[in-house]
Amino acid sequence: MRSLTAKHALTTGTQTRRLTGHPGRVTAVAVAELEGRPHAITGSQDGFMRGWDLTTSSEPLILFGHSEGITAVVMAEIEGLLHVVTGSDNGAVRVWGLSTGIETHRRTGHTSWVTAVAVAVAELEGRPHAITGSNDRSEGVWDLTTGIEFRIEFRTRLGHVEGVSAVAVAELEGRPHAITGSDDGSVRGWDLTTGSCRTNFHLPDAALAAAIAPDGTVVLGVGHEVVALSLKPLAGRLH
Repeated sequence: MRSLTAKHALTTGTQTRRLTGHPGRVTAVAVAELEGRPHAITGSQDGFMRGWDLTTSSEPLILFGHSEGITAVVMAEIEGLLHVVTGSDNGAVRVWGLSTGIETHRRTGHTSWVTAVAVAVAELEGRPHAITGSNDRSEGVWDLTTGIEFRIEFRTRLGHVEGVSAVAVAELEGRPHAITGSDDGSVRGWDLTTGSCRTNFHLPDAALAAAIAPDGTVVLGVGHEVVALSLKPLAGRLH
C-alpha cells in the first residue's frame, strides 16, 4: 500500500490535494518555493525524498541516497541556492541541492537515528548551520557551507538523559539558540555561539515536535497537547 501526503486548506480544513507515491510511510515534510510555485518536500521510511508541485500535484523531483528511512527534512539556503537537509535512521545527515538533486555534503557523527533537524541561517560565523537531534541523546551543529562539524554535545551532565526528539532555532538577545526537546520530558535552550546549555525546564511528557512562531513563541507538541512557551522571561537568565 502506498503512503500519501494530503494538502488541506487552512481556512476551511478541507482536503485540496492528495499526493501518492511513497511505498513507505511518510515521516517528514518541508515546504519550499520553486520557480514561483509552492512545493512539498517529503521524506519516507522507504529512503526516498520526493518533491511535489502543490499547484499541479505533479512529482518533479525524486532523490534517493539514504540506506535507511528518512526521519527529518528541512530547507536551507546555501550560497544563494535552496538545499534540502535530511536526517536518517542510520544517523546520517545529508545535504542536497534542490535544483540539481545532487548530494553536496554528508555527515555521520550520530550513533543512532536522527530525530530532528533545524537550520540557523547566517547566524554562526555568517554561514547557515544545521542543528540536529538524535536518539543517541546528543545535539549536533554542522556548517552547511563546508560540511564540517561545528560543535556537538555528547551526554554531558547538562545534556538530555534520553533521546533528543525535537529541535527548533530561536534568537535570544541577538544570538541564535537551539531549543531541544527530549524523551525524558526536558526542554533545553543552547547558546549556539558558545555551545553551552543556558536554561532547561521539564514537561509532563516528551516534546516530539518543536517550532518557533514569528513572535518568538516556542510551540511544542507534548503528548496529546500543544504547548506554547514565551522565551521573553528567560532572556534575563541568559547572561
